[in-house]
Amino acid sequence: MKIKIIQVFVLSLAVVLLSGCAISRNNDRSFWDVIQHFEKNGIHVESVNPLDTRQVKAVRAYAFTIGERQVGVYKYDSNDQKHKEKLRRVDETGVFYVVGIRFKAIRNGSFILIDFEKHPQKAAIVNAFQTF
Repeated sequence: MKIKIIQVFVLSLAVVLLSGCAISRNNDRSFWDVIQHFEKNGIHVESVNPLDTRQVKAVRAYAFTIGERQVGVYKYDSNDQKHKEKLRRVDETGVFYVVGIRFKAIRNGSFILIDFEKHPQKAAIVNAFQTF
């Protein structure tokens, strides 16, 4: 019985540690790194425009123009507990709100991607973002 309790404890500890790594695995990466990764995956980012982060309390955010449409990329600090909670909420719901507007969202580490749903290159953008 003691061995089973220890096994459950060890397994629980591993899950907690691994879930923390999943959130912070690219916290040290920059938007320039995201753009370079997109380019390596055949996604040409034509321009980058800063987005207001006050409402969503992100560290930084940019609109990437890809073709004739933009996608939003937000970065949070996964070392900050409030930011971690926001990242987890996106994982749980698949939704991100910007000034009350609901967007389907994907999280990869410290980054959140929005406004990709109707983009003509959606599949390629999502794939590049998820492999970043």
